[in-house]
Amino acid sequence: MQTNTCANVEQKYYDRVHNLITLFDSHAEVPPEYTDRALEDGLSVFDAVNDWFSDEVIKFELSHHLSDVNSRLVDIDVTGIGTIRRIVISMDIKQGDLFNVYYSESSKGGALFNTDIMTTLLSFDDQC
Repeated sequence: MQTNTCANVEQKYYDRVHNLITLFDSHAEVPPEYTDRALEDGLSVFDAVNDWFSDEVIKFELSHHLSDVNSRLVDIDVTGIGTIRRIVISMDIKQGDLFNVYYSESSKGGALFNTDIMTTLLSFDDQC
């Protein structure tokens, strides 16, 4: 029974890390070995996602939205895409949903989700 419980925890961890990474980059291929190592290293789901993008030109730093413990919102600091500095997005976002984008020193706008976060933000930056 213990083995099934461990396998379930590992699968849930893999699913969450994989789903968040592909939310950012729909073309990402996340090997199970990556999540196995992240789990062995004791990384939280958010830390594993942050680590995945750590060597990229475009960087994301995730943290749970603190306004509500049960919130499905995620605060994400962004560097490497123009003047975009932060987004707040639902973990349940769907194609065409609107989310907040913070850019320049004190500007806020809305972006329509299209394919993945990277694609959406690159398009948003082109329009600014």
